[in-house]
Amino acid sequence: MCLPLAAALTLVCFAPLAAGCQTATDAVGLGIMSMQQNDPVTVVLERKTLQTLADGTHIEHTTHMTMYRDSEGRSRNETEILGTSPATMLDGPSVNVSVFDVVAGARTNWVTGERGNHQYTVLRAPTRLAPPPVPPMPAPNPNAPVMRPAPQFETSSGGVTTQREDLGMQSILGATCGARRTTVTYPTHSIGNDRPIVTVAEWCYSTEFQMMLSDTRTDPRSGMSSLRVVTLTRGEPSPALFQPPPGYTDQSQPRQTIKSTP
Repeated sequence: MCLPLAAALTLVCFAPLAAGCQTATDAVGLGIMSMQQNDPVTVVLERKTLQTLADGTHIEHTTHMTMYRDSEGRSRNETEILGTSPATMLDGPSVNVSVFDVVAGARTNWVTGERGNHQYTVLRAPTRLAPPPVPPMPAPNPNAPVMRPAPQFETSSGGVTTQREDLGMQSILGATCGARRTTVTYPTHSIGNDRPIVTVAEWCYSTEFQMMLSDTRTDPRSGMSSLRVVTLTRGEPSPALFQPPPGYTDQSQPRQTIKSTP
């Protein structure tokens, strides 16, 4: 199952359940990504956003994200934190770090840099008590009416059209990915607009690394955003990357216990 990661404008997939996760909900709740084993890699991505205001003013931001994955399937994501005001933007660089451990079924978070507080938290999959036995189902009634599925209908909304294109296979930094483009056109007056609005999303997905190697989206209402791999290094990252820095204290909450239902 693949889910969009809006913040990073990329996709992550959830692998078979981690050892510490007893249900798919546990894995999704922890944010554990589908990082296949025996394929260690380090990837640096560059994210750019460009917004043009009505008076022609341009607002542009560039941030970087580094992703590590070891041969056991553990991953570490480092994301630069942008300030939301002039005061916070002058605080200096800070990085949000998340380590996803598919073996232990846990996610560890901390912040380094000017905004770091030398603390970390660990979110673990809840302990689930065994559900009570389920009573046997009654035998089916051979005289019961057969329920047939309702017919399917195709619907449209205000004449909005969506065009999907297969752009074929491409190579980015030696990695092969499948490129796609989706163009959505909102006709005049469909959303209160006095002229057509066209949005374009173009991405290239690598099945080898189970991630987007590039993702660009343009929308005249919000501007342009892009995510692209700028370095890709195969090989085992240092085990120390998957542990909190020395001197950081654990601020985790006690692990939850959930009573399972049949």
